[in-house]
Amino acid sequence: MAEHMNIRQTNKPSSRQFRRWGLLLLVIGLSLLGLGIILWTNHVFNARTSADDRQSQATSAVDRLSPDQHREVEAIDRPAIGETKPLVVIVEFSDFACEECQATSQAVREIASEYGTSVRLIYRDFVEQTDATSVRLAEAGKCAHEQGKFWLFHDRYWLQPAANDQASLITLAQGIGLDVSVFTECLESRKYAEQVKTDYREGLAARVQGTPTMFINGYRIEGALTKQDFYDLLDAFIPELNPENLDINGTNSATLN
Repeated sequence: MAEHMNIRQTNKPSSRQFRRWGLLLLVIGLSLLGLGIILWTNHVFNARTSADDRQSQATSAVDRLSPDQHREVEAIDRPAIGETKPLVVIVEFSDFACEECQATSQAVREIASEYGTSVRLIYRDFVEQTDATSVRLAEAGKCAHEQGKFWLFHDRYWLQPAANDQASLITLAQGIGLDVSVFTECLESRKYAEQVKTDYREGLAARVQGTPTMFINGYRIEGALTKQDFYDLLDAFIPELNPENLDINGTNSATLN
């Protein structure tokens, strides 16, 4: 009986063990509390950063305009939409192989159509010669322009930008009503290779560093732009012009060149 009681007493946790367990639980609790504080602080920081970024993006379009004017980027022999004497000329330096260019190109295309004769949009390529896909797409666009259907090529291509090999481009050309034999010969002969190089050189001369880059009445703005950004920019140049007041029944309808 005594022996049994001694065994029970021996198995009973000591005060020292209680203290050890208590210390361990305290350390675990403090660690979890510290981790929670870190995660909460990081969440607050990210939320504030995102809000600041959104605010910056929403208000920075006009501020992003370069103070240097480069009207020499306007070219009369490049694809254009709009009248020859508008209030605002937008020159777009772009690359069909550039992912960021897709949304910006579509937005400015819509803007040019909405503003009609008040805005002229000129498209120019800005592609490095080391990028074979970019060069092929740029030359294909110029081959389509040769037959007066650049903007059809432009709009159709952006619906499926992954289809950028020669066979896909020929299929696209057929779909928009181009003379496929003329287009194919143009593409294979690289008829417009030098013109693509000229666009690139003149872009560099105007301090274009990448795509998309826009020139609005000669003032450069780099990076992706939303449709709202274009509204804000055009309001800065022609504040009295509101697209809601434009005549959409024909007077201000855009023309394809």
